[in-house]
Amino acid sequence: MEKKRINLKVLFFVIVLVAILSVVIFYKSIDRKVYTKESFTKVLEKYKYKVEDKSNDYYNDKSVETYLLGTSKDELFRVDFFIMKDEKASKKYYKELKEQLEKETGMEGTTKTNKIGYSKYIMEASNNYVVVVKSDETIIFINTNKNNKDNIEEIIKKLGY
Repeated sequence: MEKKRINLKVLFFVIVLVAILSVVIFYKSIDRKVYTKESFTKVLEKYKYKVEDKSNDYYNDKSVETYLLGTSKDELFRVDFFIMKDEKASKKYYKELKEQLEKETGMEGTTKTNKIGYSKYIMEASNNYVVVVKSDETIIFINTNKNNKDNIEEIIKKLGY
């Protein structure tokens, strides 16, 4: 009887250990990049964008650690990049951007959430193409015309979003 009890304890321990390892391996297998000012700047400069650090525009907002603005050569569209203080702040700001867009246009966009900490919102309204991407503590906001849709999607892909 005592031997069965020990075997059950060992079995229970092994099951719990396997479950924990499975969760850790699954979480680590998710493709998660660390987004930095440098990586954002490097990608946009490859596409001949002018990148400016506009973090001082948000000096009163303690939830924004970094704000970069990438502007196309012809200045027809821009890419806003935010690094928030934490994921809670990025979720809040992502939600606010999404609600503001829907309020201004009276339309709803499409939300895709396929990774932990990742959401992508796309809205096509009249001639505009708007993308808001949240990944962990970072947010990218792009508002351009539909003619630039393919270029924007390529840049988003190069950024790893």
